[in-house]
Amino acid sequence: MQVVGTVRAACTLLVVNYRPEYLPAWDDVVDAGIELGSLDPGGTASMIQAIYGATELPDTLAAGILKRSGGNPFFVEELCGLLWDQDIVRVAGGHVTLEQRLDDVALPETVQAVIHTKLDRLDPDSRSLLRPASVIGREFLVPILDRVLGGRDDLSPLLQNLCGEDLIRLLRSSPKLSYQFKHVITQEVTYDTILRKQRAALHKLVAEAIEELYAERLEEHLDVLAFHYDRSDASERATRYLELAGDKATRRF
Repeated sequence: MQVVGTVRAACTLLVVNYRPEYLPAWDDVVDAGIELGSLDPGGTASMIQAIYGATELPDTLAAGILKRSGGNPFFVEELCGLLWDQDIVRVAGGHVTLEQRLDDVALPETVQAVIHTKLDRLDPDSRSLLRPASVIGREFLVPILDRVLGGRDDLSPLLQNLCGEDLIRLLRSSPKLSYQFKHVITQEVTYDTILRKQRAALHKLVAEAIEELYAERLEEHLDVLAFHYDRSDASERATRYLELAGDKATRRF
């Protein structure tokens, strides 16, 4: 809201995207808005062609994916990846062919279920890395993750493997190496696979890692520390940081 108010008084274009069910606090000061609907059959087919690098599709493929995804672009993309990984679709000479009828394929009903399927296919080491990363947040710094994991020699190749699985992507390499979950839903689904007691322990480790990494600049991370300690078993430390952070932290709780 503060940014919106500042930008409105300047010759600046601010573009913000959010889901239809979200009610922004700045709605009464927005000058224009565009509602993006679901993909139609033509849009779905075009997206599938772009994903597979194809010029022709079986009619049943586009129709089946549209029916299952409801025209959600992220869901369309994930379903295409799943069908490819399971060798149900093949691409040759710009033509997509189906190895079996789509009606005979047990496709996940939701995008969350697709992500669960991808997580289940990961090796144990990759899962053991991805879960703590989801506790840090959609964007996670590698130095923090490394401290949470206690230092691992295989950290770099595991991160590369998760990039190859299209679950995370490199965000920036400096000043500190960081990655980002491909989609916030991917981070949320991964987070939900962690048992409550383990979540609390991981949140505490994340907070301690931040304290160690930013020992000389803790005032810049008070709200984040309050958030992680609040979700751990150290509520007294959460209260301390919450009081220090003041209004900054209230937005996260």
